Amino acid sequence: MKEHRLLDLIKILSNVVDVNNFDSIDTLHIYAGSYPVKFYLRLWQSDRGMRYMPDSNVNVKVEFMRSDTVGQTNTTQTITKYLTQPFSEDPSIFYVDLAEDDVSKITTGGFRITVTEGSGATEKTTVLYSSMTIRKRPSSDDIDCCE
Repeated sequence: MKEHRLLDLIKILSNVVDVNNFDSIDTLHIYAGSYPVKFYLRLWQSDRGMRYMPDSNVNVKVEFMRSDTVGQTNTTQTITKYLTQPFSEDPSIFYVDLAEDDVSKITTGGFRITVTEGSGATEKTTVLYSSMTIRKRPSSDDIDCCE
């Protein structure tokens, strides 16, 4: 009988040195003009309080969603990136470099992760929205941006 696994949470990682040395953070701070930005995350199952180990055939996509409502026409733009597993010994961790063009388009807010495991009849897709956020600086919301 296959063990019950429930992927239901994403954790943002920072200061990643290796598979055992990193911090889990609530908010990733991205600074305009800085690139590349290393974006790490961990798949998590909160019902068990532990990392989620996906099937070996897994595809993870992150979407930074942006909607501009200033101006005459609303503009919707989504930055989509596919992540890889940087550590073979821990398949719950995924990574992507955000390039200059990506950083310039990302705004403060959340993101969506789509995890697709298996293929064909056994394919399973899980879509999660971050409970953690991206904070882009400088921002018009920042009172202390220039201290």
